[in-house]
Amino acid sequence: MNQRLQQLLTLESLTSAQLADKLGIGRSSISHILAGRNKPSYDFIRSILIKFPNLNADWFITGKGKPYKDSNDNDEASPLSLDEILPEDTSIPDYNISEEDDLPLSVPSKKDKKIKRITIFYSDGSFDEFSR
Repeated sequence: MNQRLQQLLTLESLTSAQLADKLGIGRSSISHILAGRNKPSYDFIRSILIKFPNLNADWFITGKGKPYKDSNDNDEASPLSLDEILPEDTSIPDYNISEEDDLPLSVPSKKDKKIKRITIFYSDGSFDEFSR
């Protein structure tokens, strides 16, 4: 990992001090990882991947692949339709909701928000989760 961190610094034309400042962490933390004294924490890796969104996480964590995502890799995938999410043999139960149930009758518009995750709970206690 320390070699890939050094490669990232070279690719991004950054010093270890600049990276530490960019991540909001102590400069000695970067120095210790580069020297092999410490291994990077989950929070450190997460911070790197957030600050460098084009960085290939597989490469950074495992060393496999290329340092950067291909230009055709797009995190903002187009929204899926219900037909694309659910298998063909899946039926959506018709729940009878009475007015006594304290459920909103309408959902407020959230134009600037996008769906991140959909979870479907089944009557047998199992569930399916679909994420972007």
